[in-house]
Amino acid sequence: PLLRINIVNNNLSEEVSLLAYCLMPNHFHMLLHQKTNDGIPKLMKQIATAYAMYFNKRYERVGPLFQGIYKAVMVTTDEQLLHLSRYIHLNPIDRGVSLQDFQWSSYKKYIKNEGPGWVKTSPILDFFNSQNPNFSYENFVEKSIEESPTISQLTLDRDTL
Repeated sequence: PLLRINIVNNNLSEEVSLLAYCLMPNHFHMLLHQKTNDGIPKLMKQIATAYAMYFNKRYERVGPLFQGIYKAVMVTTDEQLLHLSRYIHLNPIDRGVSLQDFQWSSYKKYIKNEGPGWVKTSPILDFFNSQNPNFSYENFVEKSIEESPTISQLTLDRDTL
């Protein structure tokens, strides 16, 4: 019962929504919608602390695990939102893995509605027409790579580092 209370107390679903993610061997990407002023910092602190504790215990080590603070950018346009989601979902492509087979990403949730229910796809999928394959999210991600804007214009906000 005490453990359950801690889990409920640490749930940040009222403060942050997860829109997209991709977990890679040496980094991860998350597209988050912040509902409160400090939702994302709270979530990132929870993730970093929990993972560092797990990793340190598993590998019998102590001390910090991450080099520095996470990097973030505020999404200010619909175009930026869509291209960031695509950028996140394209991350595994350099590893020679099919995007649809990569299990550490929210991409399957977007194209097959398979995956965790806590990934909120509607803010992005609402821009697409599921009845028209030429205007689907899958087509946007997989078939229009060469048409994308320079991703550096859309991702890291160097002023906030």
